[in-house]
Amino acid sequence: MFGQDGDWIIIPSHWPAALADPSRMSASTYAVYRSQDVHNGCWGWDVLGTEVPAVSVAWSPISRDDAVTRTLEVVRSERIRRAWETEEQRVQALGQAATRPVRACMNREDGYVLHVRCVCGDANGGKAEFDTVADAARWLDDQPGTPWNWCPLGPRTVHVGYDRQTGTITRSLRLPSGMAAVEWTSPVLQYRGVTWGSALLGQVTA
Repeated sequence: MFGQDGDWIIIPSHWPAALADPSRMSASTYAVYRSQDVHNGCWGWDVLGTEVPAVSVAWSPISRDDAVTRTLEVVRSERIRRAWETEEQRVQALGQAATRPVRACMNREDGYVLHVRCVCGDANGGKAEFDTVADAARWLDDQPGTPWNWCPLGPRTVHVGYDRQTGTITRSLRLPSGMAAVEWTSPVLQYRGVTWGSALLGQVTA
């Protein structure tokens, strides 16, 4: 199973580094090994957690490195979600007002930085707060001349479009019209031979 066909990966508790200390998680160990898809017979790389029962975290038909990259994104998103929930519980315990999940902060180099359920220090003291990404998109579209970026600590794996395809954000941009948009990729797009797609920010659900 292992040797040339498989390996272990350990994701340390302090990753991603920008999470606050109280939000640190325990280290996670995963097995990465060659696996055959039971539906189409294709060989690829599967990543299993070490808990019982073992659950598949990611699978890639491309390479072991690609499977590990997909696993890192899954773990990253889960740790950010848990850190956000921990922060929300702390705020509620102190009797403070709940923070809205989407915040736009001004950064002199990048313009506005959009934080979605983000616990990085830059998300404090936001310029504006919103309940959804779509609300933030409308706000950004009213300021078409100002650059914007998706916070790198926020969830990159999102749902895109009205059919809610799951994809990974790769770039933030403005369309020639000035509307906020993203470039994204997904296994479905790659299967169709398309490297990336683009969508209005207002079509993104995170």
